[in-house]
Amino acid sequence: MQARALLDSGAQLCFISEHTSQSLKFKRSREALSISGIGQAAKKCKQSIFARVRSRITSFAGEEVFYVLPQVTLNLPIRKIDSSRLDLPEDIVLADPLFNEPSSVDVIIGAGLFFDLLRNEKIKLGDNGPIVQNTSLGWIVCGNLPDESNVLRPHVPNTCTENLDELLTRFWELESCKTDSVLSLEEYACEKLFDRTSVREASGRFIVTVPFIQQLGDSQSTALKRFLSLERRLDGNAELKQMYSDFILEYLRMGHMEEVLENEEDAAMPQYFIPHQARQHNYQVAGSV
Repeated sequence: MQARALLDSGAQLCFISEHTSQSLKFKRSREALSISGIGQAAKKCKQSIFARVRSRITSFAGEEVFYVLPQVTLNLPIRKIDSSRLDLPEDIVLADPLFNEPSSVDVIIGAGLFFDLLRNEKIKLGDNGPIVQNTSLGWIVCGNLPDESNVLRPHVPNTCTENLDELLTRFWELESCKTDSVLSLEEYACEKLFDRTSVREASGRFIVTVPFIQQLGDSQSTALKRFLSLERRLDGNAELKQMYSDFILEYLRMGHMEEVLENEEDAAMPQYFIPHQARQHNYQVAGSV
């Protein structure tokens, strides 16, 4: 299918619109990519396709991964350009004969293909005019337009105080959707518990209270049975038993765990006992919470 492309040497990747991707019906790959642009605005990309790009004018062909976005950019140009004022050479073949008509952009071709497309020929159209650059896709028009600054940007009232950065950010801003986080009652209670009870000690260690939804049953007897079973297994493997004992002692010395003495006050509080587990090369250790 024929697509309209924007050549962008500053883009590290190539992008394709959701509409164009669906029309191609190519197999998609899952992605987890955060794309940043002007003003550090970020956009999430979840899919990509592998596509072959061919020129409609020359024999050029190239393959590249295109990351799928709902919309790659705004319609370009923003306003219609009077191409009769540009004095374009008659013997050149434009990559986009309707470059002066506002229209949607299907793909952005980034640095991965951009420099493969460039050719040596370029023509300057007057002192303050644009440049026509020859590429493997045909000749493209880029640069300033003489006395046409109002064509390249939206109309801005005289009373507007927006700076250039804000205008550029708006120009390149990708389609976004602001969503509010909706929490369940349990999630809301967990957040409140975290805000209320989390503290940081002078040593830099954080202490957070574990939220309990309900009583967890008699976990102590179950954990004790598994611990006694572990002891019996370790008795049959002296090397593993020594390594496991050294590991536990190291945790004690480093202050990652401590002995808990049972008393009436602790017994009245919710408790859960997590069984110990030892593996030959990967110890997983837990204590009572």
